[in-house]
Amino acid sequence: MIRHIALLSFTPDATPDRIDALDAGLRTLPDHIDTIVRFACGRDIGLTPTARDYAVVADFANETDYLGYAADPYHLDVIARLVTPILEDVVRVQFVLVGGDPPAP
Repeated sequence: MIRHIALLSFTPDATPDRIDALDAGLRTLPDHIDTIVRFACGRDIGLTPTARDYAVVADFANETDYLGYAADPYHLDVIARLVTPILEDVVRVQFVLVGGDPPAP
């Protein structure tokens, strides 16, 4: 199982409405990309001052499925329309989950 994590920082002009649209758009990804095994995303709740603004966590059966997701036209459209316009920075990591399936989000 491959876990993908993306941590987003927004530009200062990222309005609540634009963040709501980003959130709604990202939450449609599992409905359109069948290789997503598990998916969770959400805004930072403000418990630590150095946290990023938003996180996306997605699990895939294997590397091929992750790479297909990364290049999927629907995914790329959501990113281009809703994420990129308010994105200041992003950090990504993908790793192999060890020890069986993770708990459901």
